[in-house]
Amino acid sequence: MRNQKYNYVDIISSLIKMHITREEQLIIHDNYLIIELGYSQTLIVNYADGVKIFNSFKNVEKLEESYKSGHITPINSDEIKFRVMSKQEYLARKMAAVLKIDAAMLIEKD
Repeated sequence: MRNQKYNYVDIISSLIKMHITREEQLIIHDNYLIIELGYSQTLIVNYADGVKIFNSFKNVEKLEESYKSGHITPINSDEIKFRVMSKQEYLARKMAAVLKIDAAMLIEKD
């Protein structure tokens, strides 16, 4: 059997379109911004909204609450991280969730 390279992006795009509404299809953007909040939360938003969120974090501080008091402190650079995710990776990860498989199987590495 010959090794054939499939265009996973087209396959994934077609399959996802079968599982999302027309309104959801209209809001899929070219790139996404991943926002990592410490070690416990990772959020993803379309790039345009992510830039707005990024800009709003310029003057953010942290409230550290304990049972005795709460202190306001600066945020460390490792507590919030931003990075870009391509549309292809986004679609691959969405499809992997639908198929219940490891996303690495659908994400092409250069």
